[in-house]
Amino acid sequence: MKHNTCPICLSQNFERLIDFSRVPISGTYLHRKDEEFCQRSLSFEFCTTCSTIRRVMLQDFLLDYHDVERTTGHRWLPYIESGIVEPLKKETSPEDLIIEVGANDGAFLDLLSQRGYTNLIAIEPSVPCAEIIGHKGYRCVCAPLDKSTAETIRSTYGPAKAILCRHTLEHVIEPDQFILAMKHCLAEDGLLFIEVPDATRITDDLQGYLLWDEHIYSFFERSLRHMLLRLGFDILSFTLGQYGPVRTLLYWSCLAEKSEKEIQFEIEFSQVERCRSFDNHWKSFALQLQTAAEQWTGPILCLGASHPQSNFLLFTKLGPYVSYLVDDDPQKVGRYVPIPNPVKVISTDELFKMKEIKTIVCTAFGCHNWIDQISRHLQRTNTCFVDPYADLKTKLYMMNQPALKQ
Repeated sequence: MKHNTCPICLSQNFERLIDFSRVPISGTYLHRKDEEFCQRSLSFEFCTTCSTIRRVMLQDFLLDYHDVERTTGHRWLPYIESGIVEPLKKETSPEDLIIEVGANDGAFLDLLSQRGYTNLIAIEPSVPCAEIIGHKGYRCVCAPLDKSTAETIRSTYGPAKAILCRHTLEHVIEPDQFILAMKHCLAEDGLLFIEVPDATRITDDLQGYLLWDEHIYSFFERSLRHMLLRLGFDILSFTLGQYGPVRTLLYWSCLAEKSEKEIQFEIEFSQVERCRSFDNHWKSFALQLQTAAEQWTGPILCLGASHPQSNFLLFTKLGPYVSYLVDDDPQKVGRYVPIPNPVKVISTDELFKMKEIKTIVCTAFGCHNWIDQISRHLQRTNTCFVDPYADLKTKLYMMNQPALKQ
């Protein structure tokens, strides 16, 4: 399929969502302040028919997870049991073949193993993550999933009773072909589970920092449903998963009688208009933040040093005002994050030992307990805490939006 064709609704009509120009690559951690780092052009567009958001592919773009060492097993979500494990147990047996696509370090396979599942396979393109999975004793196919890989898996292990694809579909360049590859691995009575971030958080709640450079597509509920139906699936259930400020779409589906369907997508004009107005709203929000930052007393510290924080500081152009980032991940403490100038990451303990703390920006989105802990510890100091969304969201944006979805 040509890249200018939307994989959701097959439209070829796109408009620019926003252009962040050249920014450092998310997840960049420098050992030295003067260390060189890579930048790339980052912009996004949206389909004017189904409103699906996608990253604009430029010449400097490279999508390769072969050497990525980042693990996500520590990010355990509150709806894992009720939204994924329990529905899976109702429809499958412990000896059924279960495949996880994008298994990362195998943490979810560990959970399934604890629940009695014995016939598990991981698909993971990252060599470091695949090695972790292998050391745990699971079978792992270390390769990107495509038609060829799917054929090899099916011929080697047989059809799968269930395929689980969690926070992976948004990372692939051709999501429709990716779904068809998973479909090829399924048994006729098999189940497909897909979980992706909900794009309404970007357009409706102005969480522009969720426009990560690794997320090629951002899906809305109707658009992902449409693609599954068009590719020959029936939707069994749909729920929303919530953790912190992030909301995810959880789909359980099965193979339909007809392999692929011709489905006419009805344009949701309100969502298209929210995409169309996002650029102006984000720039207004960013300008208000920059104006407020001029009045903050330094040093200014921001909570969190992961990609949501670096994205937020880069996209709002707030980075040049920041003196330190605060994060307790030992792999980040002591290193530097370019936002765009390299800023040092310190731990909470180092924060508490500082003689002078004037302004803390609460960019640890969703980490309320951690923010409260820091606030209590510093309550007798002359520290100003700033919540950029609660305190500074533009009145213009709120006046022009429909009631936010809860």
